[in-house]
Amino acid sequence: MTEPKIRVSAVQFGTGTDVAENLQTCLRMIDRAAEVNPQFIVLPEFSNHCAIYESLEDADQVALELKGDFLAAIAAKAKEINSYIKINVTLKRDNDKPTVSNLLYSPEGKLAGRADKQVLMGNENNFCSRAKTAGDVVKTPFGLVGMYACADGLLMETTRLLALRGARLLLNSLNSFAADEASLHIPVRAAENKVFVVASCKVDYLVPKEIIAGFAEKMKIKPEDLQGAGESQIVAPDGKVLAKAPKSGEAVVFADIDLDDANPDEAVRHRRPALYKPITRPPKVRNYQAGAKIIKVAISQSYNALRNIDANLIVFPELMFFPSGLVSNLDRAVQVSTEMVKLLRTFVSGTNKYVVTSIVEKSDDGFSHTGIVASKEGIIFRQPMLHYSERHMWANALGDELKTIDLPFGKLALIVGNDSAYPELFRLAAYQNAEIVVCPFAVRERWETEFGFLERAAENRFSVIAATRPNKELGEFGNSLIATIDEDFTLWTEWKKRPFDGNINYPIVHRAKFEDEVFSGFVYPANAKNRLVSQQTDVVDGRAHWLLKPLAK
Repeated sequence: MTEPKIRVSAVQFGTGTDVAENLQTCLRMIDRAAEVNPQFIVLPEFSNHCAIYESLEDADQVALELKGDFLAAIAAKAKEINSYIKINVTLKRDNDKPTVSNLLYSPEGKLAGRADKQVLMGNENNFCSRAKTAGDVVKTPFGLVGMYACADGLLMETTRLLALRGARLLLNSLNSFAADEASLHIPVRAAENKVFVVASCKVDYLVPKEIIAGFAEKMKIKPEDLQGAGESQIVAPDGKVLAKAPKSGEAVVFADIDLDDANPDEAVRHRRPALYKPITRPPKVRNYQAGAKIIKVAISQSYNALRNIDANLIVFPELMFFPSGLVSNLDRAVQVSTEMVKLLRTFVSGTNKYVVTSIVEKSDDGFSHTGIVASKEGIIFRQPMLHYSERHMWANALGDELKTIDLPFGKLALIVGNDSAYPELFRLAAYQNAEIVVCPFAVRERWETEFGFLERAAENRFSVIAATRPNKELGEFGNSLIATIDEDFTLWTEWKKRPFDGNINYPIVHRAKFEDEVFSGFVYPANAKNRLVSQQTDVVDGRAHWLLKPLAK
């Protein structure tokens, strides 16, 4: 019997190079959090020492012993305040570099679970080692709890695996100066997995002040940018932020949550694991041919405007030929689809335009919801929907793979309808070097267009065109969008076209308005070439592939 209603808290603070002093800061901030009587308290990443070291010997010297005094004090504090405490520290590892480890201490003062960091960011690769085994999912009186840290949340795999194992509450510790953590990477992991996320991020300088000027120069950013981004937060399964700390200064935030509201089973219910096997394989040498530097794309709500749209690629919402986007009479729907494809071909005859939407098709296996690319030659590419959908229960003939097509301006993938809810498919598109992913769909939840498609562009380094019929119930986020990627995003390199503004990998976003019959913007296919967010950290191939086999089971 579980007790789902609980209070959770995230605390934010800074740490320096004095391990003993950092312990006192941890204990002081835990006491502050204890004033609101939470059942869980989450501390930032690298709570024992800032993530900068003079040498490998220095990194090992300041790393902790699992049974040493520092962690014994944290365990004792958990028992004293009768709360779970999640802390992230570096731990000594025999014959290897230290791990960056998430540790959960129980109200009994016992170590309840451990999860080593799977994805290391930039300079961390020089001084720390990655997880060799999957982290614990901890059974508590309140439900199953999973843990991860910072760069683990830049990729979809770590948190997806935790959701697959039933975790309803995810605890994230961060040591980041990136503003896009709070606005993008943190909330999307809650919403895409239908779980709660409690995230604690550092504040103050992340580098010792005596070396910050030289360090900032090497990273090609300003010294003042090397401060923790703060905005520690608690996010609900629908992506709503329940509590958020300021961008700077020590703080404690808390929220009362009901873990019965989390439903990871819903998020993963219709997954098709066999499709995802490429995610679990070691990365290969990338054979990539860059597409166009820039192209114009358009999203239209009316096929009657098609002839007059000036764009290389024109996208319509799913099932554009059906007023409501829903299908009742299937045989009639197939007939209408056939007639309208002929009309599309007429509209683009004599041009080099490409048009994307979805149609109803019939085969020996049944009826499929099929995305199409049409040109003056007719349909040149088909992509059936790959997952069962309650919205389109009639679609009983599913595709068996995600494919791509090479167009004159770049490689394109098509993700149809409710398939857009599966981050795994966008990953598969990235492995095939897709530069543009087109999603004719119907928006149902705010998070999808608020930050979901933005994250797909960011974490896979391609452009996303998401076309939906307007949903005015969702307000400003009830419409279509274009999310493309900037050329500048790799740390430790000179940025050519924009100064660093705190956002590392937040995409360039164009949002349609409800009154727009036709909405257009530019995307940059060739920017998909670069996937390095920092030294030795590839946002696609940086996944811990040796831990990912459960994704395909």
